[in-house]
Amino acid sequence: MSPLKTYRLLSVRHVGGKGDRLFTGVRETGTGLVLSGFGYAAEDPLCCPAKPLEVTFTFGARGELVLASSPTLGKESAR
Repeated sequence: MSPLKTYRLLSVRHVGGKGDRLFTGVRETGTGLVLSGFGYAAEDPLCCPAKPLEVTFTFGARGELVLASSPTLGKESAR
């Protein structure tokens, strides 16, 4: 059962790297949230992340969002 809280994800960013991610979707799993979107491949310009990715967060003991797994990069998208 999900905690009775409202979340607003403003940004997820690792410090010290190339541009990070573009999230285009979110779905609730009952135990957390899965954010989907695009991440950067080595050859991507900073304007245009092209690799599909998913990032999973679970709800912690106090209802906070906790990163559950490393981002999963998929195959390059067709553009």
